[in-house]
Amino acid sequence: MLGIRRLLSWLAASAVLGQAALYDNIKQLPSGLSFDFIIVGGGTAGSVLANRLSENPQHNVLLIDAGPSNADVLLTMVPGYNWRLRHTQYYWNYTTIPQKGLNGRVFNYDRGHVLGGSSSVNAMFYTRGASSDYDRWANVTGDDGWSWSVSSHTCSRWRS
Repeated sequence: MLGIRRLLSWLAASAVLGQAALYDNIKQLPSGLSFDFIIVGGGTAGSVLANRLSENPQHNVLLIDAGPSNADVLLTMVPGYNWRLRHTQYYWNYTTIPQKGLNGRVFNYDRGHVLGGSSSVNAMFYTRGASSDYDRWANVTGDDGWSWSVSSHTCSRWRS
């Protein structure tokens, strides 16, 4: 269990007037600022959302994450080294409940406690579904935006 002091040592990244700033503690955030959007959770989805919203220079965006920055953390940059991050500040250090079908054993449930969330500690695995799945979704929904050819353009933006 995290203490309240540790929990309040949030990482706040803000895009203010088109300028990004990184704060290691919420108390470092300058007072008097206002934000159009406040996003809680700097994992993959939160980071992408903050990035897209801040593309509009009219928007002031605040991104808050409970974990520390992953900048210059070598173990988050080297593929396959994620196992060395266990039991560090970069993991929530969750475990499962005893698994009845596995003789009551308990397993690590790896979740990232770091800017970038579990994507920062997942050994850099990335997989997209089969093109036929996307094309089937487009057919079922009647929305060509789900097709492989159209969604590939959107997915290429994720990687940038």
